Amino acid sequence: MKAKIITYTIIFILVTLGSVYFYFEFFRASLMDNFKCTSSFSTRANDTVISGLIKYTFISGHGEVAADFNLQIADKEPERINRVFNFTYTREGNSYTMVSEGFYDQAHFGTLKNMIPDFYIIDNSGLKLKIYKQSRHGYVLEHENISLLYCAES
Repeated sequence: MKAKIITYTIIFILVTLGSVYFYFEFFRASLMDNFKCTSSFSTRANDTVISGLIKYTFISGHGEVAADFNLQIADKEPERINRVFNFTYTREGNSYTMVSEGFYDQAHFGTLKNMIPDFYIIDNSGLKLKIYKQSRHGYVLEHENISLLYCAES
């Protein structure tokens, strides 16, 4: 009788610990598949500067990029550009492979093609990033072992 109680107690403890472990792993994976973050950015090429805000949304294999930035070419007046587009992504650990959907920015293609990845200006273009949780409220986006952006949770 005493042996049965000990056996059932051990089984109960193992099942409880296993459940907690699987819940924790599911919750941790879910956090990296469902988040939104915003980052400021600026980049320069010769006499052209783009700077502004970019917001990423990741929800279970689908995402959205919303960018609001200024394009400054030499001595011309800055041009404000707003762009929102969707993408799909797959994730393996911290590695995200993203493919843009449904747009082509013909008006700014010539200027932007040498400044930012095709993902942001051409439909069906890919981008591979590594995304790491950084502190409680942010993420670091990395491309080819170079940290690109700190993205604050939004």
